[in-house]
Amino acid sequence: MVSSVLNWEEVQLKDISELKYGKSPKDIKVQSSDFPIYGTSGLNGYARKPLFNGPLILIGRKGTIDKPLYIKEDCWIIDTAFGLFHNKEKVDLKWLYYFLDHYKLERLNEATGVPSLSKTNLNTISISLPTKNEQHKIAAILSSVDDAIEKTEAIIEQTEKVKKGLMQQLLTKGIGHTKFKKTEMGEIPVEWELKKLEQIVDILDGQRRPIKKADRDLIDGDIPYYGASGIIDWVNDFIFNEPLILVAEDGENLRSRSLPVAFRIEGKTWVNNHAHILRPSNININFLEIYLESINYESYITGSAQPKLNQKSLRNILIAYPSIKEQQKIASVIMSFTSKISLESKKLERLKEMKRGLMQVLLTGKVRVKVNESEVTNT
Repeated sequence: MVSSVLNWEEVQLKDISELKYGKSPKDIKVQSSDFPIYGTSGLNGYARKPLFNGPLILIGRKGTIDKPLYIKEDCWIIDTAFGLFHNKEKVDLKWLYYFLDHYKLERLNEATGVPSLSKTNLNTISISLPTKNEQHKIAAILSSVDDAIEKTEAIIEQTEKVKKGLMQQLLTKGIGHTKFKKTEMGEIPVEWELKKLEQIVDILDGQRRPIKKADRDLIDGDIPYYGASGIIDWVNDFIFNEPLILVAEDGENLRSRSLPVAFRIEGKTWVNNHAHILRPSNININFLEIYLESINYESYITGSAQPKLNQKSLRNILIAYPSIKEQQKIASVIMSFTSKISLESKKLERLKEMKRGLMQVLLTGKVRVKVNESEVTNT
């Protein structure tokens, strides 16, 4: 059947591909080999022999069912996934991968508990199939964006590694020092001091005030309302109007560190009772933010089910304290890497948004690709 609008062939997935079950890898796992084992979340070890020859598409059968993987090499697919193999005469595999990635496979979920897909439902997916040449061109366009995304992710990862190494060096060894002294925190430059946090900040916890969510829901405002890990709402009044540093008082994030524990705020703000509020009095605010975000709080926190950094422990946090001039230099170096990461992260989001937009128009035929020219034209 041919679509009258797009002149694309209407098919089902079973007409252009074959689904095969994966198998348990328990008897074939090895330390390393040329044959990766893939599961629904990606690489899962290595096999002494392949189950399937690539290229192929992995589709989750149980668990993560909405993130197909394009796999180039010979590999082993575990038993909670399908391997999808294409009819080379009818379909470009990379195009089919992008189609399935855009399709939102989770809508075919058959289970109320662990998400699950069946061959039957997958095989009956309806597909408007462009010509092979047009498929190839669409896949090439989307692959070029994917390449840019991968390169940007690699830049971010490498910059984060360099930043982490620099922080470890600069926050303990400083800049240009050759003489060091032993302290309870380890070796630091002889010119540096050890100070407790309470010696270099004013703690403003007495001024913070929580607002119940039910009350916040009635407020229409543009002033950030902060909690332990950042902005959680917006209100129409403020408590503070100056540069400050917040440090999480409680929550699992004190251990997991999936979000910032210490971060700077400025301008008009409201802060609830889940974050300590620090006003730097004799320390560079950027240096202090970097320092407090870099340290391990494990020895300062109490509680297991609900970790807590009480004010007494907060006051006693030790700071390796350089001169203000050196603090500024250290902060400037580290912040340059932070800015680079932020810039690349924004670029990454733009690329991902571009890819989503291109998938929406190219895979549906809203924008057609001319197979003999590099331009695209609206349908």
